[in-house]
Amino acid sequence: MIINISSSKKEFYTYFFEKSSTLINKLITGGGDAKARLKGAEFEIDFLLASNVPEHLKELKEKIKWSVYKYEAIEHNGKINISSFQMSISGIRNSTAAKIIADIYSLHLQVAHLEMIY
Repeated sequence: MIINISSSKKEFYTYFFEKSSTLINKLITGGGDAKARLKGAEFEIDFLLASNVPEHLKELKEKIKWSVYKYEAIEHNGKINISSFQMSISGIRNSTAAKIIADIYSLHLQVAHLEMIY
């Protein structure tokens, strides 16, 4: 498969790679089990999922997004009390959290591979 990436798109992927590197470091070195590490990385995951990825990796990114934003946020008087992310992570097992982390790592590695090629 030949993948043609323009220089402007490569910059977006470089941004993704930088954000995912920070996230991976936090998920590896953070305290607690997989679920606790995911909860502690909400901010980084939000940024990562807002970043562009190559077309052929969008399905994996959407799978991750669906996993961490599965449930609605809890609001009271128009103010979010518990985010969609926190609600979704609270409702999963540690083994599921580990699978989400593995998907994040897989996405990171695939973008890293593109970084090395181009």
